[in-house]
Amino acid sequence: MDSKLRAEEITNILTLTAAKRVRKYDHISAFSIRFEADDTGAASSAGDFRSLVKTFGLSDIDECVIPAGCLYPATKVGNVLEMHLTTEFSRCSQTPEGRCLAIIHYAGHARYDECDGLFFDAGPIPGHFPFSSLTSRISEFHASQCPPFDVVFIIDSYYAGGASLQYTPRRRETVELLAAVSEDSTFTSKLANEAALASAKMPSIDFIELLKRTYDMSVVKKPVHRFLAGAIPIRLRFAAELNASPPPSPTASLSVNSNYTVVIKCHVVDDPTSAGVGRLIKTIEDVQHSIGVVVDQVYPAESTGLVMRVPHSVFLSLETLSGIEVLFENVGRPIPVREVATEYTSRLVNS
Repeated sequence: MDSKLRAEEITNILTLTAAKRVRKYDHISAFSIRFEADDTGAASSAGDFRSLVKTFGLSDIDECVIPAGCLYPATKVGNVLEMHLTTEFSRCSQTPEGRCLAIIHYAGHARYDECDGLFFDAGPIPGHFPFSSLTSRISEFHASQCPPFDVVFIIDSYYAGGASLQYTPRRRETVELLAAVSEDSTFTSKLANEAALASAKMPSIDFIELLKRTYDMSVVKKPVHRFLAGAIPIRLRFAAELNASPPPSPTASLSVNSNYTVVIKCHVVDDPTSAGVGRLIKTIEDVQHSIGVVVDQVYPAESTGLVMRVPHSVFLSLETLSGIEVLFENVGRPIPVREVATEYTSRLVNS
Protein backbone atom coordinates (compact mmCIF):
# COMPACT_ATOMS: atom_id res chain seq x y z
CA MET A 1 0.00 0.00 0.00
CA ASP A 2 1.38 3.43 -0.90
CA SER A 3 -0.90 5.45 1.41
CA LYS A 4 0.78 8.21 3.39
CA LEU A 5 -2.32 8.99 5.44
CA ARG A 6 -1.83 8.87 9.19
CA ALA A 7 -4.47 8.08 11.80
CA GLU A 8 -3.61 11.36 13.55
CA GLU A 9 -4.78 13.38 10.51
CA ILE A 10 -8.24 11.80 10.64
CA THR A 11 -8.35 12.22 14.42
CA ASN A 12 -7.60 15.95 14.13
CA ILE A 13 -10.37 16.59 11.58
CA LEU A 14 -12.97 14.63 13.54
CA THR A 15 -12.01 16.45 16.75
CA LEU A 16 -12.33 19.86 15.05
CA THR A 17 -15.64 18.86 13.45
CA ALA A 18 -17.07 17.78 16.80
CA ALA A 19 -15.89 21.04 18.39
CA LYS A 20 -17.64 23.10 15.69
CA ARG A 21 -20.83 21.11 16.20
CA VAL A 22 -21.23 22.68 19.63
CA ARG A 23 -19.59 26.04 18.84
CA LYS A 24 -21.68 29.08 19.58
CA TYR A 25 -20.69 32.23 17.70
CA ASP A 26 -20.45 35.37 19.82
CA HIS A 27 -21.93 37.37 16.98
CA ILE A 28 -23.39 36.63 13.55
CA SER A 29 -23.93 39.26 10.86
CA ALA A 30 -25.66 39.19 7.46
CA PHE A 31 -24.79 41.39 4.49
CA SER A 32 -26.60 41.49 1.15
CA ILE A 33 -25.40 43.06 -2.14
CA ARG A 34 -27.33 43.83 -5.33
CA PHE A 35 -27.50 46.35 -8.17
CA GLU A 36 -30.36 48.85 -8.20
CA ALA A 37 -30.62 48.42 -11.99
CA ASP A 38 -30.82 44.62 -11.68
CA ASP A 39 -33.31 42.76 -13.87
CA THR A 40 -32.96 39.27 -12.36
CA GLY A 41 -35.22 39.63 -9.32
CA ALA A 42 -32.33 40.34 -6.95
CA ALA A 43 -34.52 42.47 -4.66
CA SER A 44 -36.77 39.46 -4.12
CA SER A 45 -33.71 37.26 -3.45
CA ALA A 46 -32.53 39.76 -0.84
CA GLY A 47 -35.90 39.30 0.89
CA ASP A 48 -35.44 35.54 0.77
CA PHE A 49 -31.98 35.97 2.28
CA ARG A 50 -33.53 37.95 5.12
CA SER A 51 -35.96 35.05 5.72
CA LEU A 52 -33.10 32.54 5.61
CA VAL A 53 -30.97 34.22 8.27
CA LYS A 54 -34.07 34.88 10.39
CA THR A 55 -34.35 31.12 10.95
CA PHE A 56 -30.92 31.37 12.61
CA GLY A 57 -31.99 34.17 14.93
CA LEU A 58 -30.89 37.26 12.95
CA SER A 59 -33.54 39.95 13.07
CA ASP A 60 -32.32 41.87 10.02
CA ILE A 61 -29.58 42.26 7.41
CA ASP A 62 -27.39 45.11 6.18
CA GLU A 63 -27.81 45.85 2.48
CA CYS A 64 -25.58 47.46 -0.11
CA VAL A 65 -27.66 48.50 -3.11
CA ILE A 66 -25.37 49.81 -5.85
CA PRO A 67 -27.11 52.81 -7.42
CA ALA A 68 -27.73 52.99 -11.15
CA GLY A 69 -24.93 54.93 -12.82
CA CYS A 70 -22.38 54.19 -10.08
CA LEU A 71 -18.96 54.61 -11.73
CA TYR A 72 -16.98 52.61 -9.18
CA PRO A 73 -19.07 49.70 -7.83
CA ALA A 74 -16.00 47.92 -6.40
CA THR A 75 -15.13 50.92 -4.23
CA LYS A 76 -18.76 51.35 -3.17
CA VAL A 77 -19.19 47.71 -2.17
CA GLY A 78 -15.77 47.47 -0.51
CA ASN A 79 -16.32 50.56 1.63
CA VAL A 80 -19.82 49.52 2.76
CA LEU A 81 -18.63 45.98 3.54
CA GLU A 82 -15.72 47.36 5.56
CA MET A 83 -18.07 49.56 7.61
CA HIS A 84 -20.40 46.61 8.15
CA LEU A 85 -17.63 44.30 9.39
CA THR A 86 -16.09 47.00 11.59
CA THR A 87 -19.43 47.65 13.28
CA GLU A 88 -20.33 44.00 13.67
CA PHE A 89 -16.93 42.93 15.03
CA SER A 90 -17.14 45.62 17.71
CA ARG A 91 -20.06 43.60 19.09
CA CYS A 92 -18.05 40.38 19.28
CA SER A 93 -16.39 39.20 22.46
CA GLN A 94 -12.77 40.31 22.70
CA THR A 95 -11.79 37.26 24.75
CA PRO A 96 -9.49 34.59 23.25
CA GLU A 97 -12.55 32.35 22.79
CA GLY A 98 -14.50 35.06 20.92
CA ARG A 99 -15.50 34.21 17.35
CA CYS A 100 -17.81 35.78 14.78
CA LEU A 101 -19.55 34.69 11.58
CA ALA A 102 -20.33 36.85 8.54
CA ILE A 103 -22.91 35.60 6.01
CA ILE A 104 -22.56 37.50 2.73
CA HIS A 105 -25.16 37.28 -0.05
CA TYR A 106 -25.17 38.49 -3.64
CA ALA A 107 -27.94 38.10 -6.22
CA GLY A 108 -27.87 39.26 -9.81
CA HIS A 109 -25.78 38.93 -12.96
CA ALA A 110 -22.28 37.48 -12.91
CA ARG A 111 -19.55 36.84 -15.46
CA TYR A 112 -16.27 34.97 -15.46
CA ASP A 113 -13.10 35.37 -17.49
CA GLU A 114 -9.52 34.16 -17.12
CA CYS A 115 -8.13 37.61 -16.32
CA ASP A 116 -10.67 39.08 -13.90
CA GLY A 117 -12.04 35.82 -12.52
CA LEU A 118 -15.59 36.05 -11.17
CA PHE A 119 -17.21 39.51 -11.32
CA PHE A 120 -20.69 40.90 -10.92
CA ASP A 121 -22.63 43.45 -12.97
CA ALA A 122 -26.13 44.69 -13.80
CA GLY A 123 -26.30 43.01 -17.21
CA PRO A 124 -26.20 45.55 -20.05
CA ILE A 125 -25.84 48.48 -17.61
CA PRO A 126 -22.20 49.72 -17.33
CA GLY A 127 -20.31 49.07 -14.09
CA HIS A 128 -19.11 45.91 -12.38
CA PHE A 129 -17.08 44.70 -9.42
CA PRO A 130 -14.96 41.54 -9.00
CA PHE A 131 -15.47 38.95 -6.30
CA SER A 132 -11.91 39.75 -5.23
CA SER A 133 -13.06 43.23 -4.13
CA LEU A 134 -15.02 41.45 -1.39
CA THR A 135 -12.34 38.96 -0.40
CA SER A 136 -9.59 41.62 -0.35
CA ARG A 137 -11.50 43.59 2.31
CA ILE A 138 -12.16 40.42 4.27
CA SER A 139 -8.48 39.46 4.07
CA GLU A 140 -7.56 42.73 5.81
CA PHE A 141 -9.76 41.77 8.75
CA HIS A 142 -8.42 38.20 8.78
CA ALA A 143 -4.90 39.66 9.02
CA SER A 144 -5.83 42.17 11.75
CA GLN A 145 -6.24 41.84 15.50
CA CYS A 146 -10.03 41.55 15.32
CA PRO A 147 -11.63 38.37 16.71
CA PRO A 148 -11.36 35.29 14.44
CA PHE A 149 -14.33 35.03 12.12
CA ASP A 150 -15.71 32.56 9.63
CA VAL A 151 -17.46 33.55 6.39
CA VAL A 152 -20.23 32.02 4.31
CA PHE A 153 -20.75 33.37 0.77
CA ILE A 154 -24.17 32.68 -0.78
CA ILE A 155 -23.90 33.69 -4.44
CA ASP A 156 -27.20 33.59 -6.31
CA SER A 157 -25.98 33.95 -9.88
CA TYR A 158 -24.60 32.10 -12.89
CA TYR A 159 -20.84 31.35 -13.06
CA ALA A 160 -20.58 31.75 -9.27
CA GLY A 161 -18.85 28.38 -9.00
CA GLY A 162 -15.70 30.13 -10.29
CA ALA A 163 -15.18 32.04 -7.03
CA SER A 164 -11.80 31.60 -5.36
CA LEU A 165 -9.75 32.96 -2.48
CA GLN A 166 -6.27 34.38 -3.06
CA TYR A 167 -5.02 34.10 0.52
CA THR A 168 -5.07 31.73 3.51
CA PRO A 169 -6.57 32.98 6.80
CA ARG A 170 -3.88 32.81 9.47
CA ARG A 171 -6.14 31.61 12.31
CA ARG A 172 -7.67 28.62 10.58
CA GLU A 173 -10.92 30.42 9.81
CA THR A 174 -13.39 28.72 7.50
CA VAL A 175 -14.67 30.41 4.32
CA GLU A 176 -17.50 28.48 2.63
CA LEU A 177 -19.15 29.08 -0.74
CA LEU A 178 -22.70 28.15 -1.72
CA ALA A 179 -23.24 29.03 -5.38
CA ALA A 180 -26.18 28.63 -7.75
CA VAL A 181 -23.95 28.11 -10.88
CA SER A 182 -27.00 27.97 -13.18
CA GLU A 183 -29.85 30.30 -14.10
CA ASP A 184 -31.85 29.42 -10.99
CA SER A 185 -33.61 32.58 -9.84
CA THR A 186 -35.09 30.72 -6.87
CA PHE A 187 -31.79 29.56 -5.34
CA THR A 188 -31.97 31.76 -2.23
CA SER A 189 -35.71 31.16 -1.89
CA LYS A 190 -35.21 27.39 -1.91
CA LEU A 191 -32.51 27.62 0.75
CA ALA A 192 -34.81 29.76 2.93
CA ASN A 193 -37.74 27.37 2.52
CA GLU A 194 -35.65 24.32 3.34
CA ALA A 195 -34.14 26.04 6.38
CA ALA A 196 -37.65 26.77 7.67
CA LEU A 197 -38.62 23.11 7.20
CA ALA A 198 -35.43 21.83 8.80
CA SER A 199 -35.82 24.14 11.81
CA ALA A 200 -38.97 22.24 12.78
CA LYS A 201 -37.15 18.91 12.73
CA MET A 202 -33.66 19.55 14.14
CA PRO A 203 -31.82 21.97 16.40
CA SER A 204 -28.97 22.89 14.04
CA ILE A 205 -27.64 22.36 10.52
CA ASP A 206 -24.49 22.58 8.40
CA PHE A 207 -24.72 24.81 5.32
CA ILE A 208 -23.67 21.89 3.13
CA GLU A 209 -26.43 19.76 4.65
CA LEU A 210 -28.90 22.58 3.95
CA LEU A 211 -27.76 22.67 0.32
CA LYS A 212 -28.11 18.91 -0.09
CA ARG A 213 -31.57 18.91 1.44
CA THR A 214 -32.62 21.72 -0.90
CA TYR A 215 -31.37 20.08 -4.10
CA ASP A 216 -31.97 16.35 -4.30
CA MET A 217 -30.41 13.82 -6.65
CA SER A 218 -32.89 14.67 -9.45
CA VAL A 219 -31.22 18.02 -10.18
CA VAL A 220 -29.06 17.71 -13.29
CA LYS A 221 -26.79 20.70 -12.67
CA LYS A 222 -26.36 20.99 -8.94
CA PRO A 223 -25.32 24.10 -7.04
CA VAL A 224 -21.76 24.21 -5.78
CA HIS A 225 -20.47 23.94 -2.24
CA ARG A 226 -16.78 24.56 -1.76
CA PHE A 227 -14.36 25.41 0.99
CA LEU A 228 -12.47 28.52 -0.09
CA ALA A 229 -10.51 28.25 3.16
CA GLY A 230 -10.52 25.70 5.96
CA ALA A 231 -12.14 22.28 5.80
CA ILE A 232 -14.65 22.14 8.67
CA PRO A 233 -18.31 22.88 7.78
CA ILE A 234 -19.96 25.82 9.54
CA ARG A 235 -22.94 24.76 11.62
CA LEU A 236 -25.62 27.06 13.02
CA ARG A 237 -28.34 26.53 15.58
CA PHE A 238 -31.86 27.54 14.61
CA ALA A 239 -33.58 30.45 16.35
CA ALA A 240 -36.01 28.20 18.20
CA GLU A 241 -33.10 26.25 19.64
CA LEU A 242 -31.21 29.42 20.59
CA ASN A 243 -34.21 30.45 22.69
CA ALA A 244 -34.61 27.01 24.25
CA SER A 245 -33.83 26.49 27.91
CA PRO A 246 -31.79 24.70 29.07
CA PRO A 247 -29.17 24.67 26.24
CA PRO A 248 -28.99 21.40 24.31
CA SER A 249 -26.32 18.84 25.04
CA PRO A 250 -23.73 18.01 22.35
CA THR A 251 -25.55 14.73 21.73
CA ALA A 252 -28.81 16.58 21.06
CA SER A 253 -27.19 18.61 18.27
CA LEU A 254 -26.94 15.61 15.96
CA SER A 255 -29.02 15.91 12.80
CA VAL A 256 -27.72 13.16 10.59
CA ASN A 257 -30.15 11.91 7.98
CA SER A 258 -29.23 8.44 6.75
CA ASN A 259 -30.06 9.49 3.18
CA TYR A 260 -26.97 11.72 3.25
CA THR A 261 -24.54 9.18 4.68
CA VAL A 262 -21.35 8.34 2.79
CA VAL A 263 -19.48 5.06 3.19
CA ILE A 264 -15.74 5.61 2.81
CA LYS A 265 -12.60 3.55 2.98
CA CYS A 266 -9.04 4.55 3.70
CA HIS A 267 -5.65 3.08 4.50
CA VAL A 268 -3.52 4.61 7.23
CA VAL A 269 0.17 3.82 7.54
CA ASP A 270 -0.12 3.19 11.28
CA ASP A 271 -0.12 -0.38 12.56
CA PRO A 272 -3.55 -1.56 13.80
CA THR A 273 -2.13 -1.92 17.33
CA SER A 274 -0.42 1.48 17.31
CA ALA A 275 -1.27 4.32 19.68
CA GLY A 276 -2.34 6.43 16.69
CA VAL A 277 -5.03 3.98 15.58
CA GLY A 278 -6.06 3.50 19.20
CA ARG A 279 -6.57 7.25 19.64
CA LEU A 280 -8.52 7.42 16.36
CA ILE A 281 -10.92 4.67 17.42
CA LYS A 282 -11.33 6.27 20.86
CA THR A 283 -12.03 9.66 19.25
CA ILE A 284 -14.67 8.14 16.98
CA GLU A 285 -16.33 6.52 19.99
CA ASP A 286 -16.31 9.88 21.79
CA VAL A 287 -17.80 11.89 18.90
CA GLN A 288 -20.07 9.24 17.40
CA HIS A 289 -23.25 10.72 18.87
CA SER A 290 -22.38 14.32 18.06
CA ILE A 291 -21.24 13.98 14.44
CA GLY A 292 -22.59 10.60 13.37
CA VAL A 293 -19.34 8.80 12.44
CA VAL A 294 -19.33 5.01 12.67
CA VAL A 295 -16.46 2.57 12.03
CA ASP A 296 -17.86 -0.53 10.31
CA GLN A 297 -14.62 -2.50 9.99
CA VAL A 298 -10.90 -2.31 10.76
CA TYR A 299 -8.73 -4.49 8.52
CA PRO A 300 -5.11 -5.23 9.42
CA ALA A 301 -2.97 -5.25 6.26
CA GLU A 302 0.34 -3.72 5.22
CA SER A 303 -1.39 -0.62 6.52
CA THR A 304 -4.59 -0.36 8.55
CA GLY A 305 -7.75 -0.43 6.44
CA LEU A 306 -10.82 1.39 7.73
CA VAL A 307 -14.40 1.36 6.46
CA MET A 308 -16.52 4.14 7.97
CA ARG A 309 -19.97 5.70 7.64
CA VAL A 310 -19.94 9.49 7.85
CA PRO A 311 -22.44 12.32 7.14
CA HIS A 312 -21.82 14.11 3.87
CA SER A 313 -20.70 17.27 5.69
CA VAL A 314 -18.02 15.28 7.56
CA PHE A 315 -16.95 13.58 4.33
CA LEU A 316 -16.31 16.99 2.75
CA SER A 317 -13.76 17.63 5.49
CA LEU A 318 -12.16 14.20 5.31
CA GLU A 319 -11.84 14.22 1.50
CA THR A 320 -9.25 17.00 1.82
CA LEU A 321 -6.92 14.22 3.03
CA SER A 322 -5.15 11.95 0.55
CA GLY A 323 -6.27 8.32 0.51
CA ILE A 324 -9.99 8.81 1.31
CA GLU A 325 -12.17 6.90 -1.17
CA VAL A 326 -15.96 6.72 -1.51
CA LEU A 327 -17.59 3.30 -1.60
CA PHE A 328 -21.28 4.33 -1.51
CA GLU A 329 -23.30 7.53 -1.14
CA ASN A 330 -26.80 8.28 0.14
CA VAL A 331 -27.05 4.99 2.00
CA GLY A 332 -29.44 3.97 4.75
CA ARG A 333 -28.96 1.66 7.71
CA PRO A 334 -26.66 -1.28 6.84
CA ILE A 335 -28.53 -4.58 6.59
CA PRO A 336 -26.72 -7.62 8.06
CA VAL A 337 -26.10 -10.39 5.53
CA ARG A 338 -27.95 -12.86 7.77
CA GLU A 339 -31.02 -10.61 7.72
CA VAL A 340 -30.94 -10.42 3.92
CA ALA A 341 -30.58 -14.20 3.66
CA THR A 342 -33.50 -14.75 6.07
CA GLU A 343 -35.74 -12.42 4.04
CA TYR A 344 -34.74 -14.14 0.78
CA THR A 345 -35.47 -17.61 2.22
CA SER A 346 -38.84 -16.38 3.52
CA ARG A 347 -39.80 -15.12 0.07
CA LEU A 348 -38.84 -18.45 -1.52
CA VAL A 349 -41.01 -20.35 0.96
CA ASN A 350 -44.01 -18.06 0.42
CA SER A 351 -43.71 -17.84 -3.36
